[in-house]
Amino acid sequence: MAGKITELTAATSVADTDELEIVQGGVNKRADASLIRTVASVNGNTGTVVLDPDDLDDTSTTHKFATAAELAKIGHISVTQAVDLDTMESNIVTNNAQTGTSYTGVLADASKVVTMNNASANTFTVPANASAAYPTGTVIVIQQIGAGTTTVTGDTGVTVNGVSAGSGDLSAQWSAVSLLKTASDTWLAMGDIGTVA
Repeated sequence: MAGKITELTAATSVADTDELEIVQGGVNKRADASLIRTVASVNGNTGTVVLDPDDLDDTSTTHKFATAAELAKIGHISVTQAVDLDTMESNIVTNNAQTGTSYTGVLADASKVVTMNNASANTFTVPANASAAYPTGTVIVIQQIGAGTTTVTGDTGVTVNGVSAGSGDLSAQWSAVSLLKTASDTWLAMGDIGTVA
């Protein structure tokens, strides 16, 4: 009998009924190979199985592993198309709901819809570039959803529709105006807005 495990003849396979010596809790025990055999498949998939850390963390493993047929369905998506999907998601417009009688735009309003909802007259003020340096080309949509008339006005030094500190009223409840920044302190108002004065 061999004195070291390295002196034993190597087994070429292990059957379920083969017995092995194991150490469990500091005690030598015997176990048949069926208790410690290798994983033959995962969720019906055979071959090499790679687990990511999130595979182990997820509370639900329903449909966790994709089949070859499922992968083939998305295999034709190119990197460009994947980027386009990301761009589409980033173009989803979010809302900034205002309920007071005055609000001055902030940088976070870029590409958003600012809703003005008050029964009394209310004012949206386009801030000076020194206060909120929106990039040129920024668009902000202002919508009057309350009964009170919404006035869009430029702060001191801000040109709206080519008139410094100009202002205009939205035409009615539910109407909207888009503000496009065309230069440092110059904006173009487009939509349901009265004459800029």
